[in-house]
Amino acid sequence: MKRKYISLLLLFAIAGLFISCEDYVSNVDPLVDAVEDEVLTRESEVPFLITGIQDEFALATDDLFIAADGLSDQLFFTRNVPNATYPTYEQIDIGEILLDNNSIDNAFNPLQRFRKYADTLVARLDKISFEDTGLQKEAYFNSYLYGGIARYYLATYFGLTETQGGGVINVGPFIPSNQMYDLAVERFKTALTYAPGNYETRLVNSLIARCYLFKGDYANAAAYAQQGLINGDSPLEAKYSTLSDNNYRVQAGELRSQFVVDFRFLDYINQDPTEANRIPLKPRNGGDGVTYYYQHKYKLDVTGLVSSIPIMTWQENNLMKAELVLRGAMSGDAVALVNEVRESHSVSTIATISLDSSSPSIVEERDKELFCQGMRLPDQRRFNIFHMPGKWQYLPITENERVRNPNLQ
Repeated sequence: MKRKYISLLLLFAIAGLFISCEDYVSNVDPLVDAVEDEVLTRESEVPFLITGIQDEFALATDDLFIAADGLSDQLFFTRNVPNATYPTYEQIDIGEILLDNNSIDNAFNPLQRFRKYADTLVARLDKISFEDTGLQKEAYFNSYLYGGIARYYLATYFGLTETQGGGVINVGPFIPSNQMYDLAVERFKTALTYAPGNYETRLVNSLIARCYLFKGDYANAAAYAQQGLINGDSPLEAKYSTLSDNNYRVQAGELRSQFVVDFRFLDYINQDPTEANRIPLKPRNGGDGVTYYYQHKYKLDVTGLVSSIPIMTWQENNLMKAELVLRGAMSGDAVALVNEVRESHSVSTIATISLDSSSPSIVEERDKELFCQGMRLPDQRRFNIFHMPGKWQYLPITENERVRNPNLQ
């Protein structure tokens, strides 16, 4: 109860960031609770505001990633599993998504709110005369870091049409994915100038590398990945909180299996039992006599907390570098880079690696390593292996946004 009370206070307090600001998205109801502007424009309130943005980051990630993995070929919806009842998830699974899909609303609206909170904090910080320069640097770093992540999310997961990715900012015009990635990189590069330490610098470099990789700009991706996270670095995570209880567990895990995992993940484990170390699965009997499997990566621990969702890890940076080696964008040993990742999970090593054809391949390694981290959907698009031709390959910008945003009409 205490955690919930604190989180609600954070949510109400950070609402004060938006007094007299334009709507951050047209289909979100006006805020009903606000803190006086002058109260929040104080140095003493800055840690409180940073924590609030981090909570919003987790909330935005929660519904977004499960929807993205449901649209990909990683998870699938079946009514043969008890309590799988959401028609909105079924639409996502088959790629026939109505624009008024409530599950998409639940992903789009928190993301736009999260982005606006991060953006507005920058303007608020400019009004504060800081005595603690370390806190000032940390605040600007977080503002630009999370503003960049929000734009990366919009570029990667949303689209105007089935195959045209991108998003909108502040009820503005549609911004195609590659331009949105550029806006994300711009924020990340500004965050670099405020990075408080070497770890934070490496983290942001990895995030920039991913944006360039998804754009197909392999030269820039290589330049930043080489300066990215290294073995032993902690991951950037969307932390569990009472506002974000991890929908993988709630809707695709030990509580309820609206989504179950594709059967190829069981095949991975049958072919190499050590893969169970990074692809934890649990069985659930279906009403049709079939045994289905749900992810057990995100679960309740002994302290009562749910596993947090990794957003960027040194293992992903290694796989980016291995891919870029295979693409000829940088020098290095792709097999060694992949094996370093496998060894971190006590998974058996491999002798060869291909880009996207014969097994073992980078596509397959990313499928296993980034299991239930929202990465399969962009990988299917960029490796041209999307499994439902002619269907939605992005989560559609919501109907309410389309109706109320004059730039989309």
